[in-house]
Amino acid sequence: MKYTFAAILILAAFAIYPAFASDVTLKTSQSEYTFPAGEEARVPFVVESSFPKTNVGTLEYTLTRKQSQKGFSFSQTNSQSQSFPISPGSSQNAITLSSADLAEFEVSLYMHYRDSGKDFVSELPPFTVQFVPNQTAQNQGSSGSSQSSKSSQSGSAGSPLTSTTSEEKPAGQGQSSDPFDEMDQQMNALKQQNQQMMQQMLSSKGMSSSGSGSGSQSQNAQQALQNNQMNAQSSALQQQLAQETSQNKKDQQELADKMHQDPLLSQVNQDLKNAGYQQKDGSISAEGKGEGTVSAQYQNDKNQGVSLDGDIQNGSLEKLTASSNESLPIPSSLADDPRYQAEKKNLQQAGYNQTGGTQTITPNETKIDEQYNTLNGKNATISSIIRNGTVESVTVKKEEETPIGWYIGIILLIILICLCCWAGYRYYQKKSIEPEEELPILVEPVDIKTKTEEYLINAEKALGEDRIKDAYVLFGQALRFFISQTKGLGTAYTTEEILSLARNQGMDAKIIAPILERCMMVEYARSTGSSEEATKFIKDIRTFVTDHLPEETVE
Repeated sequence: MKYTFAAILILAAFAIYPAFASDVTLKTSQSEYTFPAGEEARVPFVVESSFPKTNVGTLEYTLTRKQSQKGFSFSQTNSQSQSFPISPGSSQNAITLSSADLAEFEVSLYMHYRDSGKDFVSELPPFTVQFVPNQTAQNQGSSGSSQSSKSSQSGSAGSPLTSTTSEEKPAGQGQSSDPFDEMDQQMNALKQQNQQMMQQMLSSKGMSSSGSGSGSQSQNAQQALQNNQMNAQSSALQQQLAQETSQNKKDQQELADKMHQDPLLSQVNQDLKNAGYQQKDGSISAEGKGEGTVSAQYQNDKNQGVSLDGDIQNGSLEKLTASSNESLPIPSSLADDPRYQAEKKNLQQAGYNQTGGTQTITPNETKIDEQYNTLNGKNATISSIIRNGTVESVTVKKEEETPIGWYIGIILLIILICLCCWAGYRYYQKKSIEPEEELPILVEPVDIKTKTEEYLINAEKALGEDRIKDAYVLFGQALRFFISQTKGLGTAYTTEEILSLARNQGMDAKIIAPILERCMMVEYARSTGSSEEATKFIKDIRTFVTDHLPEETVE
């Protein structure tokens, strides 16, 4: 398939003067044009300039060709730029296109120019050019847009288009994906060179605002010389640009032809269409001879989409990757596999819903990963491998509901917290507990009964004065004093030692143990006592003393 893309510019003699603050506008009379296939088509556009003098700009063309072969649609994009004289007022221009086959083009025009030391771009919205069967174009009628051939008929539709102007970013603030960046740089260098020549002309001898006959002749001579230089440079640049454009188109078309014959792409494209998906977009991009990428977007009537991507190596596709945020269509061999059906049913019964999937497809093998999750965020994946049409394996990987490592970590953390709390408790307990007051060693016989009763009387007196804690301390001392004097050596003992001594001496520890423990709790403010409880304990101690008072006790 061959088509040509060239810009035919209506040139006029012009003089170069400094540009004042002005604007440049691009216009087309229609947004859609139709021409017969196989004939040259001229699409007119208007350049309107409010500059008082002719300015040198750069006209950039971007052409996107949309075509379809063997059920696969794709697009090709080419861009080029060229020095362009922007004449004052309105000037008629045209671009020419031709295509031997039915085709649709999307054309974008950009005019780059400089004003007051800043770079601007006037951008015309894209318009379409369609090449249709000759009879179809004739039936649509003509609108005066076929000027190069009497037999060329064209139709037009849509509203007129007008460009918008904006300031361009300075160099270094963005990167262009245009494959003709090097050409653009050369065009910019040419524009700068022309501007320098313009400055030289303005400072040349005989150039004045009033002008004269001789000055005008000198100016015309210099202008003619400059125009010849510009034309020579522009011609050489156009030839280089045309060569690179031709090679790029050739590589692109060769790669596209190979892809339309590629069995893997054709098969996947057909499988998606059989599953109810329609192709919405597609592109084949050449990155060298036999190298490039292919991509396509598909959608079904439920607005579910599938993206298809692949790398082209040595003119063929080794692998295609299909991905979707919904469910992907799967081969019938997998859909009918009992293992797959069972695993999918188990996940659905457990509350899992499919959220997407990917398929890696090669000529002999297809790897399918289907993602599932639950409402509370648990994930699962069904991974299947199909080789030569046979399902080799189906495996399910679930995210552990609660990993064992998490359990171990929590248990260790709890143990650590408990140890820290226990150590802190013991530390502050030892720090806050004062040693129990030791009773003085009696070197002389004492009246045990009287002394014990004295403690109890003082405890009752404390109760009468509402000194509950003092009462507990006093009757606790009374009990310890009595036991240590009657069963021990009469020295001071701790509560634990008193209880041990009582048990060893045959006393009933069930009576005294609760009294001593309560005394200790109240004494060290770990509990609050009560008058009723204290009165009962004092009564129990008097009974205990009476029951265990030795006969040889000193009266």
